[in-house]
Amino acid sequence: MSEADETLFGSYRRAVLTDLGTDFRLGFKLAYFANFASPAIAAPLDASSEIARQPMRRAKDTSIVVYEILTNGFDSERGARMVDLLRRVHRGVPGSADDYRYVLLTLLVIPVRMVDRSGPRRLTDRERADAARFHSRLGAEIGLDDAEVTYAEAVAFCRRYEREHLRRSAAGDRLTASTLGALLASVPAALRPLADVVARFGLSALLGDPRMARALGFPVVPVPVARVVAALRRAGRRRGRDGLEARIAFTSGEPSRTYPAGYRLDEIGPGADR
Repeated sequence: MSEADETLFGSYRRAVLTDLGTDFRLGFKLAYFANFASPAIAAPLDASSEIARQPMRRAKDTSIVVYEILTNGFDSERGARMVDLLRRVHRGVPGSADDYRYVLLTLLVIPVRMVDRSGPRRLTDRERADAARFHSRLGAEIGLDDAEVTYAEAVAFCRRYEREHLRRSAAGDRLTASTLGALLASVPAALRPLADVVARFGLSALLGDPRMARALGFPVVPVPVARVVAALRRAGRRRGRDGLEARIAFTSGEPSRTYPAGYRLDEIGPGADR
């Protein structure tokens, strides 16, 4: 990674890739679901049928794009290819400037909020500022207007957007069901209905946002219960944290459930060479 990128977002990069890696992986998954809570965002995603056909691949590809840029930097060949992919994928997709901005800023706000609520520690002020700088740069790279934001400004924008736009929709329900079904595919068939209920409850508790829970068709978890879930997760993460600082949460091209033999960059994204 270049010295310029290190200066821009180095502390955020280290938090995501090392001691808070487990927490950010989960936080990015929550942010992925948030897209389905806005009918304006869910409708074109549903119409493309990409998530219905390959729900795990779409979710994994989204995370790979973010992690490739975070790991290698905007000025690297791999980072530049992922930025170019984002430009191509979103070109011509229906949506307002606020819809595009919301998709980007959920990747900033929702993971940070979840880490602060239930991670082993809160982010430092420097990590939070670096996170905002990373996502501001990403927004600028893909052509969003007024991309530069502080973390507080991103939170304020997301709250306003959610008040005005989040509601349950048939498209959002289909996308949520497809993605949850893929996540629970390894659960024995007889237990999947129960696992689905438990997963929706757990995701709702981790989101800690009744408006978003209702828009996703999740149960609204009472605030005291959500606080208990967050506290239990925080305690568990603190107990299991020894040695995690040395673990790297992502390696370019790494094997996964979606890509058992690893992946090439030309395999990432809708319609890629697979």
